Amino acid sequence: MHYEVVIVGAGPAGLTTALFIKNRDVLIIEDHRRVGLPKHCTGLVGEYTAKILTSLTTNRIIDNKYYRIIFHTPKGPLSIESKDPLSYHVSRPLLEEKLLDRVLSSGHSVLTGVRAWPGSPGKPVVTRDREYKADIVVAADGPLSIYARKLLGRKPRFLVGVQRVYRASSVDPGAFHVFYSGETPWFFQWLVPLDSDRVLIGYAERPGVVLPLDKLAARMASVIGLSLGSPIESYGGLIPLNKPLRNPVYKDKFFFIGDSLPGTKPYTGGGLYGIARLAPLLGKSIDSGSINSFIREYRILRSRFYYEHLAATIARLIGYWRPAYITSKLYRAGLIDKSSYDNHLEIIVKALLRLDLLIKSLL
Repeated sequence: MHYEVVIVGAGPAGLTTALFIKNRDVLIIEDHRRVGLPKHCTGLVGEYTAKILTSLTTNRIIDNKYYRIIFHTPKGPLSIESKDPLSYHVSRPLLEEKLLDRVLSSGHSVLTGVRAWPGSPGKPVVTRDREYKADIVVAADGPLSIYARKLLGRKPRFLVGVQRVYRASSVDPGAFHVFYSGETPWFFQWLVPLDSDRVLIGYAERPGVVLPLDKLAARMASVIGLSLGSPIESYGGLIPLNKPLRNPVYKDKFFFIGDSLPGTKPYTGGGLYGIARLAPLLGKSIDSGSINSFIREYRILRSRFYYEHLAATIARLIGYWRPAYITSKLYRAGLIDKSSYDNHLEIIVKALLRLDLLIKSLL
């Protein structure tokens, strides 16, 4: 079968790309049986990302807002707070459901429960049952991208995120907590209220490192005076550690987007920001036949992520909590604002101009 465009992966990256392809026939292939499930990420985004995603779907995908972030560090708790939201929680299943509705309404086709991979030359998309010819293939197949592995020889590097939703009481729904501990030196632990009586608690570590989540959760809840109840559900996902691809296009035919790039913020692992910024441009570029605007924007973002990746690597060597310390001090000094939630390079630059804070964070 032949399609002008085949998109492998029906997560936010693949669906958003498809949404902006208006004049070509598109097939989306998703290996899970239901779009949006199983759940993966924590769902925290900044204002820029929230505006883009709600404009594409509905305001109902934002199910909580946070006005305070508390960092629990070896130097004690540090906080950032604002009268306006600093961060937003996105309901990922609802986001993907609404994106899927729009994609189907535009006339595109979606196959679920089907795994796809690159075949021999002339067979860019192969499934167990058939082969698909395509003028363009979009690899939106996540951090373990088989297209990145088969075509580019890229070995995926990642952390494993594990999280659980608990019943809770005495919850402040407007504040989320970030914990830094020697148990998870490569990342952090988090406690994110979903509403007034449910919290999402998790951690991320290297593959093979398994920690007792219930004990970690009880400890975090105790620190902030939270009464923790029974667990409701558990889920997790992978946080890419690879640097972004030098070129997001292979042989003018294969395009990479989302975690297959990866387009994630290196320090926090958030992938929705990169998707909101790049996927609409990729869709428009494919539609118009000119990829210049997508390539230009990608190079800007890749350059930013390169320095953020370097900073995250250094933080793993000297203490992953130190950027949080610097961030809280810069925020209190009025040198950064809520927009820095999505722009970590700005924090790095401002920190380099304040050597006194850098030195204090190292002492």
